[in-house]
Amino acid sequence: MKPVILVCGKTGAGKTSLIQAVTGEEVVPNSAIGAGMPVTKGFTTYESPAAFFIDAEGMEPGKQTVEAYQRFLRGELVDRLASGSPDRIVTHVWYCVDGQGMRLQNAD
Repeated sequence: MKPVILVCGKTGAGKTSLIQAVTGEEVVPNSAIGAGMPVTKGFTTYESPAAFFIDAEGMEPGKQTVEAYQRFLRGELVDRLASGSPDRIVTHVWYCVDGQGMRLQNAD
């Protein structure tokens, strides 16, 4: 069974870029990467030979509260768990932090 990895964090933190770096352009096309601009809406799943990666829409501080983003993620986790399908259940979460400012913010 392949691991199912949820990749989440703020918009522009490099979530999709990280998945592409791990899986390659044949799995995640360059057109999926927004270079700081939101591209992913909802959740997009990418499958590599080693794992499933769930690319989450980014959190947008100022437009969305941390609590609202947590509810958004929790809803997906609960839906996947309720499906009863082992290949849909999230086994790992990667939270991406934008390292440009090198400071964690409350939203992180």
